[in-house]
Amino acid sequence: MSRLDPPASGSIPRHDLETPEFVQRGKVLIVQRQFHEAVKVCRLGLLGDPTCVEGRLVLGMGLMALGRHEEVLAEMRGALELDAENAMAYLLRGEALLRKAELPQAHEALLQAQDLDPLNEKVRRLLLEVEERYDPEADEPDRPRTSTKVYPAPAARR
Repeated sequence: MSRLDPPASGSIPRHDLETPEFVQRGKVLIVQRQFHEAVKVCRLGLLGDPTCVEGRLVLGMGLMALGRHEEVLAEMRGALELDAENAMAYLLRGEALLRKAELPQAHEALLQAQDLDPLNEKVRRLLLEVEERYDPEADEPDRPRTSTKVYPAPAARR
């Protein structure tokens, strides 16, 4: 059976045959919370297949879990150069920017992710988190929003 033949019943689905082994292994390691190992597997795999967007996404997930936000941003730049319409790449980019408190850029990336995948619950949650801390209409974007009203002090009595 060639890679292009449809799978026989009980065999591995065709999608899994097309996914590089290092990506499958990286996903398993992420689920097992072995993030350092997942990063290592994906980095090695990407040396042999640098245009594998899915490999960059799995690598980004591992890096995000380790708090390595600058590296996530670098990987998502690469992923978006290869696939400019990838919602997951925008989500990871937005989350990394949020964690770095780069709120205007995070907001923009997460809005792009939402446009591409409007039903994604994680995108919605991250957008709410950004919007609690950032008002795109305000002159001071890093100033948190508040519902506290500020009233002028009463005039001094003479």
